[in-house]
Amino acid sequence: LLPVVVYTQQSDPFFRGLAKMEQKQYTDAIDDFTDAISTDDTKPDIYLKRAQCFYETGEYTSAISDFLAAEKLRKYSGSYHLSRIYAVTGKSDSAIYYLERHLTSSYKLPESMIKSDPAFTRIEYSPLWKELWSKEWYNEFEVLLAEIKYLIKSLIKSKNLLR
Repeated sequence: LLPVVVYTQQSDPFFRGLAKMEQKQYTDAIDDFTDAISTDDTKPDIYLKRAQCFYETGEYTSAISDFLAAEKLRKYSGSYHLSRIYAVTGKSDSAIYYLERHLTSSYKLPESMIKSDPAFTRIEYSPLWKELWSKEWYNEFEVLLAEIKYLIKSLIKSKNLLR
């Protein structure tokens, strides 16, 4: 079974790219994801992974292009990441626009995770940010679910500390 897995990883550029991402070899991963896209340009996950690599290497224009390509293939799939890039680059209007899209999607992350994301540091005190968070984006169930996940992570962390 091991040779089959190794062979599959070696022959599939998407899996090679994922492996290189894990090793933080982002430039090499970009090449593999580019090969994967040339084989099949209909999978948003390939664009998302390549965009994340572009982001990690500071190539924001290329990252934006790939996140937008993913958005065309799967609505809202790149919105959060687009928001982060625009926030980091000081484009508050665009950051808020894409964050609002993200918050209306089924992909939305918990509020605490978004608000603690360092990418939003530059805009977190802006009137646009405050206006965005004046709306209720989460229902009671989503808030409860986020709290449960947080408590579980805290419990696991504290048990690991006791060992």
